Amino acid sequence: MQNPSYFAILPADVRYDAELTPLEKILYAEISALTNERGYCWAGNQYFARLYGKNENYISSVINRLGKKGYINIETEKGGKKAGSERVLSLPKKYTIPPHPTSEKPEVAKKNLIATSEKPEVDTLYKFNNIKKKNCSFLQNEPLVHFSEIWKKYPLRTSRKEAFKYFKNSVKNDQDWQDIQKALSNYIKHLSQPSNKWKQPQAGKTWFNNWHDWVEWQEPMLAEEKQKLEERITWLRKAIANRLNLIQQYTDNGDTENIVEFQDEVEKFKTEKKQLEEKLSCGRGQ
Repeated sequence: MQNPSYFAILPADVRYDAELTPLEKILYAEISALTNERGYCWAGNQYFARLYGKNENYISSVINRLGKKGYINIETEKGGKKAGSERVLSLPKKYTIPPHPTSEKPEVAKKNLIATSEKPEVDTLYKFNNIKKKNCSFLQNEPLVHFSEIWKKYPLRTSRKEAFKYFKNSVKNDQDWQDIQKALSNYIKHLSQPSNKWKQPQAGKTWFNNWHDWVEWQEPMLAEEKQKLEERITWLRKAIANRLNLIQQYTDNGDTENIVEFQDEVEKFKTEKKQLEEKLSCGRGQ
């Protein structure tokens, strides 16, 4: 079987419906492609299930969902295989365009479509769940696709509609997309800190309205960590002074064999001391 070569329709009402998943929108587009080809769609649940690697019950629920939302028309014709009737799908008038020209009569077209729709070849199936988006421009994809991806990672998935609204208004390009992923990673790390175990994740709408606060977030340094840094810096200062005194003594005595080793230690200690002092001055941990 060849995949339908006719174009699909994905109207704005469907594209921006936050209650539909990406796969549900693609299924709608598939129905529209078959409808555009002949003006109607007789493909059954088995066809769509094989095409997208889902079970028939799931396909049936999606189609009923699209019908209840008014995105497709679901009708039955008597004399079909199931309970004396057969399902026929079509698009409402506001979503339709003139059917693609065909010389086939409706009865012939129906037989040909059913014949090619019953058993699609495995190598032509579109495995939606196995798609990996690589280096895709954010502007080339629907905001809901990206939102659904990051929403799965959020620890408290409540108030989804409001969260999506804030996401769509604040994530406009590739850089925003990278930043919000970094922000969520920082937020999850923050919640996982032992000292923050008592904290509950923010509601989705709250976090997605303020996610910029977490892009460059660093955990405040704990008092215990600060004390350890101060103790280490004090030790390094003493060690540096000690090595410098030894270098001076060996130099005064004309014994230069051990000077190089002490000089290397001094440079090493100075480098570590500088790094720790910078860290301490920021008042933050790693």
